[in-house]
Amino acid sequence: VHGEHVSRWAPKWFAALVGPNLSGRSIRVVSASRADPVIIIGEPADEIAEAWRDFASVAIIWLTLDAVVLVILYVVLGRVLHPLASLARGMQSLKGGRYATRLKPSRVKEIALITDRFNGLAGNLDSAREENSQLYRQIISTHEQVRREIAH
Repeated sequence: VHGEHVSRWAPKWFAALVGPNLSGRSIRVVSASRADPVIIIGEPADEIAEAWRDFASVAIIWLTLDAVVLVILYVVLGRVLHPLASLARGMQSLKGGRYATRLKPSRVKEIALITDRFNGLAGNLDSAREENSQLYRQIISTHEQVRREIAH
C-alpha cells in the first residue's frame, strides 16, 4: 500500500529523496488469553505527498517568476541594445561604401555622442569621396588635355 499511495501523490524519485528510512518496532501486547506481538511501522505517504504538493507549488511560482524576469530582461535589453545594433548596421553600411549613411540620434546620452561622431565621420568620408571624384575628373581632364597638346 505504501508504494501505491506515494506514487499516486508524488513521483518515486521525490519520495526516495525526502522519504525517511522506515523501521518497525515490535511491541508485545499481553492480553488475558495470550501474548501477541504488534508491529508498529510509520506511514509517511501523506507527509511525502504534502511535501510534493508544496514543492510543486513553489516550483511553479518560481518558474513563472523566472519566465517573467526573462521577458522583462529581453524587453529592457532589447531597448538598451537597439541603438548599438543601429550603430553596427551604420558601420556596415559605411564599410560597403555608402557614405551618405546617417543615424538617428539616440535618447541614451553616451550612445547619442557616438552617433553624432559617427554621423560626422560619415559626412567627412562623403566629402572626401566627392573631393576624390572631382580630383580624379581633373586628372583625367588634364591628362586628356596634355595628350591633345602632345598630339597637336
